[in-house]
Amino acid sequence: MEFSVQEAKNRLSHLLQLAEQGETVIISRHGRPVAQLSTVLEKKRKLGMEAHLEPFPEGWEAPLSRKEAEAFLKLRR
Repeated sequence: MEFSVQEAKNRLSHLLQLAEQGETVIISRHGRPVAQLSTVLEKKRKLGMEAHLEPFPEGWEAPLSRKEAEAFLKLRR
């Protein structure tokens, strides 16, 4: 959606609602796009050691197969 600077001034609250709903709002001056409103993706900031950890792979919590369990137990002896 595209709006002029004057329209954007008069309807800022509405344009912010559109951006929150996922719309990209273009603001133009004399027919030329000069700004864009869109949602801000919030990223959770990782602190300390968490910043260096990789996410667990899919299925990491699944129980070991019989073959995997036997191999693990042999390594522990």
